[in-house]
Amino acid sequence: MTAKFISFGAAFAADVISSYGPFGGLFSKVADAYLEKRAALARDILIKEIEDGFHGGTTFEEEDIDPLIDILLRFSKAVSDGASKTNLRLLAQIVAGLKKNKALDGDAFRRWAAALEGMTRDELMIVGKAIVVARDSPRDSYKKIENFWEVLSQSMKTGRYSEEEIAALAASVSRHGLLIPSSGYGGGILFEESPWLMELGKLVNAETMTAPE
Repeated sequence: MTAKFISFGAAFAADVISSYGPFGGLFSKVADAYLEKRAALARDILIKEIEDGFHGGTTFEEEDIDPLIDILLRFSKAVSDGASKTNLRLLAQIVAGLKKNKALDGDAFRRWAAALEGMTRDELMIVGKAIVVARDSPRDSYKKIENFWEVLSQSMKTGRYSEEEIAALAASVSRHGLLIPSSGYGGGILFEESPWLMELGKLVNAETMTAPE
């Protein structure tokens, strides 16, 4: 299914590009080969995560067919749009995670796909570290927000990010509802985890986000 979807996109691009010069035919062949390679990679990633990934083996039943087709079409779009290997791994983990949590649904997958497929390596890094910090944060501390942001910031600084970069990345991922900006003491801006961040933490492996490529 993925390969067929990708081939359609390549054929369309080839028709457009071929009208702009003598190298159109050669370019279309290279594009086809590239897209076929990406489709094969995406298929392998998806199969790996479903059969023996973060959530272990995942089995689908007959009633899963309709939502699964919906999800695979959206996954295919992420492939054709150029999502990186890491981003595709995360999307594949979400497929398995939704099934494991008995929440296999096209709308749910599209929500996460819209947030994750285009994230940069640095954005994924802060989200992954935020998931880890949130899991370890004391839930009864009256300085919980300050503690969370302090620990997250220090974790990012250890990875050689500057304070300005950390604040910019937090603001960037907050547009997806994963971090929530709050006013800190002295008028500064702090960020705290959101319910969506914790929900995402149940669907994906944070280490996939933070591991070196």
